[in-house]
Amino acid sequence: MDTVKELNGQFWVFGIILTGICVIQAGLFLRLALKLNKKHNLYTKKDLNRAVKTSIIAVIGPGVNVLFLGMSMCALLGSGITYMRLGVIGTPMLELMNAQQAAALIDFKLGVDEMTPSMLTYIVFCLSLIHISEPTRH
Repeated sequence: MDTVKELNGQFWVFGIILTGICVIQAGLFLRLALKLNKKHNLYTKKDLNRAVKTSIIAVIGPGVNVLFLGMSMCALLGSGITYMRLGVIGTPMLELMNAQQAAALIDFKLGVDEMTPSMLTYIVFCLSLIHISEPTRH
């Protein structure tokens, strides 16, 4: 666990950069969508307010799931990696399952055994590789 604590700051930097890019993209998309709606009058103000309320409600349920599974991942992989992975991918159940499978391949138990820098690198690499090879899973 000392390795996770040592590398935590570096992962936070990359996590903030990656998540920042996602937030900027979402903001630009929202701005373009609202401009298009204003130009072509596709939806009324009432429709837009209803869509915002529905979206807020639809986010609460999955958000609770991310909160609890994210706390589990923080305990197993550290807060920096968790923020980086969940900030971009956003599927904590899949991330936790994949991290445990990657660790099991080398007879390592997350949260029980002492993690070395090479094991941490291997697990993070496996998490990235799984999402590249199977983009439809998330």
